[in-house]
Amino acid sequence: MRIAYAIGIIALLLAAGCTTQPERPIGGDMDEHGCLIAAGYSWCEERQKCLRSWEEECTPVVPLTKDDAYRIAGDSLCVQMGALSDEASRNDITGSWWIGLEMSPENEKPGCNPACVVLDESRNADINWRCTGLILPEEGAVSSFGECVAAGNPVMESYPRRCRDAEGNTWTEELPPSGPSDVMRIPKEILCNDAGGTWLPAYEECEYVSEEDCVGMGGEYFECGSACRNDPEAEICTLQCVPYCALA
Repeated sequence: MRIAYAIGIIALLLAAGCTTQPERPIGGDMDEHGCLIAAGYSWCEERQKCLRSWEEECTPVVPLTKDDAYRIAGDSLCVQMGALSDEASRNDITGSWWIGLEMSPENEKPGCNPACVVLDESRNADINWRCTGLILPEEGAVSSFGECVAAGNPVMESYPRRCRDAEGNTWTEELPPSGPSDVMRIPKEILCNDAGGTWLPAYEECEYVSEEDCVGMGGEYFECGSACRNDPEAEICTLQCVPYCALA
């Protein structure tokens, strides 16, 4: 009898241990604004956010004056990256001052017009790079064949002539529409070699040149020719596109 009673007690204990307990949300309860009560957060109507009263006061944000903004910016990362300008504007919607920032040469980013942004609420300043992606050409930069020649860069004796600048860019001379007669005075092989192509004398073709160079030589351009176009009976032919210029 005692053994049966003991077995019954053990069974009841095991059943109680397996009872599913109601789940509680991780992190504790939240108020109607989503503030985590257990972590000490409460809703601040003046600042429209959850905060801890011992970390920051729930008082209205006082807008910074222009002088205050410059003072905060002068103690921030902004002045480590560049110099503050005299241009400053106020954004009342975001509660911030935007101060022009002239970056040091080593910190400049192409296509960017940075500003030092000072926030009313945090009293902190940070850099907004305001990058648009538009990169303006540097003063004195080469942008044409004539400018390349005027800058003293070497000119290749090709037709049309080409000039290579210090950055490795190649600029082609623009010729008046006089037809291919002037081109034909120069041997086709020389024209092909000057354009960086491979000359095939038996077929009067220049392989691996650009369409621009082909037109300049007075030829007909083919973007994707067969590697066996001149030997259709070939037993072995690689499947590849060969750009070429027909000068026949």
